[in-house]
Amino acid sequence: MLIKLRKGKRAQSLVIVALSATALFGIIALGLDAGRLYFQRRDVQNAADAGALAGAQELLPTGSNT
Repeated sequence: MLIKLRKGKRAQSLVIVALSATALFGIIALGLDAGRLYFQRRDVQNAADAGALAGAQELLPTGSNT
C-alpha cells in the first residue's frame, strides 16, 4: 500500500510540474513577444520621424532662387 501511495504522489507531482512548466514557458514567450513588439514599434517610429524630417528639409528655402 505504501508503494502504491508513493507512485501516486510521483505521478501527481509530475502533472503539477508539467502544468507549471507549460505556464512558465507561456509567460516567457509572451514577454519576448511584447519586447519584440516594442522594438519594432520604435523602429517604425524612427523611420516615420526620419521621413518627416527629410520632407520638411525639402520644403525649406535654400537661399538661391535661380
